[in-house]
Amino acid sequence: MFDILDAITLEKKLHPHTQPQDILKLIIQAGMGGEHMVEDEIQTLQYLKEEKKAACTCTSEQLQPIGNGYVRVPLAMMKERDLSLWNHMFVTATKHIKKDVSLVRALIEKNELSTYFSTAQIEDALENSMHHSVAYANAYHPHYRILPKVYVDFFPVYKQIHDTLHKQAHACFMIDGCCASGKSTLAHTLAQLFPVHIFHMDDYFLRPEQKSGERLSKPGGNVDYERFDKEILSSLRHQKDVIYQPYDCMSQSLKEEVKVKYSPYSVIEGSYAHHPYFQMDAIKIFLYCEREVQLQRLKQRSPNLYERFVHEWIPMENTYFETFDIRNQADFILDTTTF
Repeated sequence: MFDILDAITLEKKLHPHTQPQDILKLIIQAGMGGEHMVEDEIQTLQYLKEEKKAACTCTSEQLQPIGNGYVRVPLAMMKERDLSLWNHMFVTATKHIKKDVSLVRALIEKNELSTYFSTAQIEDALENSMHHSVAYANAYHPHYRILPKVYVDFFPVYKQIHDTLHKQAHACFMIDGCCASGKSTLAHTLAQLFPVHIFHMDDYFLRPEQKSGERLSKPGGNVDYERFDKEILSSLRHQKDVIYQPYDCMSQSLKEEVKVKYSPYSVIEGSYAHHPYFQMDAIKIFLYCEREVQLQRLKQRSPNLYERFVHEWIPMENTYFETFDIRNQADFILDTTTF
């Protein structure tokens, strides 16, 4: 994982005129999310537009990771027509910042920045925004926004959804793809960024009494797609509130009913979300990654279940993908290998 020490090394490589003040700024941005909470999205959009116009043409267009899951996104790589979305992502990110003051203090000590700055100066930098050094600003003309890397990774999907929400009064987005490709992560960030409700296919795996040999031999038969269609999709089609019972794999039983007020925008997330049984007017999004990366992610995420993924669940998914040509039926395909 790209950590903050890697980011400091990269900063010095990309910007040889980097001063201690700039290192301190980077550490604070990585540990604190870069900005205080922003409430006025209209005002920040105006600032963004004005800064974009004023930005020097020599400003870097390179995305710069700064560690701790954050990146600097240069204004030079933001297209004019997408500024409202970039701004919305920025404002939303400030509301979900996980500030880590202890991390910042530890890195300040590790980089011996306390020899350059007094305790009062460091405390002020932690509390208030600080500028780049004059040498850095004159050499590189920095104009950027700090965002979670995951926001930037999934930007093409966000753009698709952002544009759809501005054109359609109702929409359903269905996210399918191979395991460990980022479906749940994407759904989580969508819930942060847009007025959508998320429904998970993982809540509809088969109950023990349903796992017959005949059922499991069917492509895509690993989920209770009939119940999912009846409880969730039928309600969405008729624009009604949704009442459903998630299945708990740990207890192997149905949980208590969940009631969800109807929302004009919904997201269906998980393997088998594009099953042809679902006759749903929806935008289909398919995520995938290279097998080597998939296996590496599964080892890190679910070491105890790794063998079942390799020998049972992945083959079942692949059979489903191939039988119904799931990937090529999608409206939008995204490779998450490098995420």
